[in-house]
Amino acid sequence: MILSHSKQTIVLRVPKTGSTTLESAVRMTGCVQEGDTCSPVEDARLPTKSPNTAYLAFTQEMQDARRSMQEKQRYAQGSLEDLAYTDTEKTIRENGILNQTNRTYKRIGLNHSTLDDLTDTDSLGYLELITEEQINRYKTYAFIRNPLTRAISSFIFERRGHRSMPIVREQFHDLVLSDDMQGLVYRDQYHYHEYNGKRIVTPLLFEDFTSSVNSVVNHMGGTVLAELPRFKSGNDEILVDRPSVEDWIDPYPNVRDALLERYSEDLFLWESVSGKTLS
Repeated sequence: MILSHSKQTIVLRVPKTGSTTLESAVRMTGCVQEGDTCSPVEDARLPTKSPNTAYLAFTQEMQDARRSMQEKQRYAQGSLEDLAYTDTEKTIRENGILNQTNRTYKRIGLNHSTLDDLTDTDSLGYLELITEEQINRYKTYAFIRNPLTRAISSFIFERRGHRSMPIVREQFHDLVLSDDMQGLVYRDQYHYHEYNGKRIVTPLLFEDFTSSVNSVVNHMGGTVLAELPRFKSGNDEILVDRPSVEDWIDPYPNVRDALLERYSEDLFLWESVSGKTLS
């Protein structure tokens, strides 16, 4: 996410819509000024940027705690000792369990937070990064992608992160039909296009990616890149035949209907922006 007070613009990062490239392009083309806040972009080695000391302390605490937890978990694989989590680590674990149970996304970090998270004191509102008045006044951008292609992309990304899980069509169908598409990677896109239940965000069409990114760069006064960077493309290395809607979804009406129902709000938004129809 980018909170640009200098340009009175907000750029949101919707999971699995190329938003890593979007934020990177904006930051690499001179759009960000002193006083603006940016979440880290690990793939591009772009660090956290903000004048807000509370936010910087929050991100550092989260980073340190997660690194410590990973080390303890690795050690525990060969040990019978209980994991001695600190109070901060316990809070992070409890928050993660609560989010998973309730299908919520509180205090997940700025990268993939929504406008509502910015003023919700149960999420990131206590950091006072931006006011409600500014959110309503600033120009905000977020991508919208065909929900069917995004569902497949999310599945591949999740399975690649858990190498013991197979990337096969039957597992994808089981996940969809069991209504078990949980976690940030499957989060509804329309969440990023609303604030207080009202749609106020300017949608960017994923299927017109380069023009969409360039429109944001132009709006923010940057220099358009001759070629956009590409991130998280390692899936191509592990997939001989990349899954497609035509092979994985269209021949299976029950799977297709379940996805269109699950992402009905995303479908409505995508169809209104793209001028195409899936249902």
